[in-house]
Amino acid sequence: MPDPAGAAARSYLYVPADRPDRLERAASRGADALILDLEDAVPPGGKHEARRLLAGAVARPGGGPRRPARARGGVCTARRG
Repeated sequence: MPDPAGAAARSYLYVPADRPDRLERAASRGADALILDLEDAVPPGGKHEARRLLAGAVARPGGGPRRPARARGGVCTARRG
């Protein structure tokens, strides 16, 4: 996945966090930015499992975001650096 630190992302890939198969492949898909979805794409009964799967995915070497961001309720906050 290209590093978006110096340029605006041109492509975004939304990945439901309750799908471990998609979490594993997401970074190799070529999108400039990954949106790891814990809200709309995850059924209400699967949110706890989705959080657990996402935590495991980003804890693996190379699995964490280069520039993490959190979106909630239409507001997105990104850390620079």
